[in-house]
Amino acid sequence: MSGVPLQQECDPEDPEEHLLWSYTKLPMKLADGAYLVTMPEVLRKWSKQQYDAGFRHHPELQTIEFVPPPGGISMYGPPGEWLKTEDAANRRVENAEATQREFDDLKDQVLASMPEYAARITTMTPEEKAAAREDAKSKLQESLSNMQSLLAVLNQQEESADDADETEES
Repeated sequence: MSGVPLQQECDPEDPEEHLLWSYTKLPMKLADGAYLVTMPEVLRKWSKQQYDAGFRHHPELQTIEFVPPPGGISMYGPPGEWLKTEDAANRRVENAEATQREFDDLKDQVLASMPEYAARITTMTPEEKAAAREDAKSKLQESLSNMQSLLAVLNQQEESADDADETEES
C-alpha cells in the first residue's frame, strides 16, 4: 500500500482499512489549502474505531472518489483531489496520459544523455529487453522489500517507545 491510502488498495473487510482511504486529504479549514496529515498508523486506528462504532461504507451511495495526480502519489508530492464519481474516470485517463508523456520525455532525456546506452537498447531483441526489464524489476522489488523491513523495525521501535511513555504516565 502506498503512503496515501487509496480505496482500491484497502480491504473493506479489515476494520483498520474499511474507512482508511476516506481520510485522504481531509480539509482542515473551509478554503482549500490546508489538509489534515497524520501517520497511516493513526488513520488505521481511526478506521477501526469508526468501524467498531458501526460506520460502514456503502459503495452505491458513494458520490466522490479520490484521484491521485499524474505520476502517482507521494507523501511529499501533489495530493490529488476528490472528484464527483462521474468525473473521476475521465481524470484518471487524463492523468495516465500525462504520466506517459512525462515518462516518454524522461526516457528521451536519459537516452540523449547516454548515446552508447541508447544504441545498445536499439540493438536488443524483444526477449533481451524483457529479460532486462525483469532484472530491473527484481532489483527494485528487493530494494523496496528491504526498505519496508527497515520501516517495520522503525515503527516497532516507535510503538515500544510510545508504550513505555504511556506506562510512565500511568
